[in-house]
Amino acid sequence: MPRLVRCAGGSGVVITFRLPRPPSVNNLFFTTKRGSRARTDRYQRWRNEAHQLIMVQRVGQPWPLVGRYTLSLVIERGRGDLGNCEKAVSDALVYMGIVADDSLAEEIHLRWGAVEGCAVEIEAWRAGDVLERQESVDAGA
Repeated sequence: MPRLVRCAGGSGVVITFRLPRPPSVNNLFFTTKRGSRARTDRYQRWRNEAHQLIMVQRVGQPWPLVGRYTLSLVIERGRGDLGNCEKAVSDALVYMGIVADDSLAEEIHLRWGAVEGCAVEIEAWRAGDVLERQESVDAGA
């Protein structure tokens, strides 16, 4: 399994946020009578609250982040699947200009935790840092 390695001399940066518990990906959009997709009221409310909190919390944090990053989310336990909680957070980070594109996430870590809402941590490498893929070696193989 590949793992991400930061090469010597890298200048990594970590950004943290606290957000409300994100809605499930199953509750983000609905199909209108005309067949197009639109945000649900629940998602729009979450998105507005998340954006307000990001605006307050990002003061003094290094942003926007360019290049590859690792996203770690600790989410308040609730109904639904853990994996369905990530998309709303990733989209909010892109919309608010914290990361350039969610396709640049090299790793995404999700877990339930004793937090209120959602704790977000983004570990990024500044432009110019070299990232390389290194195959892990299975000692038993």
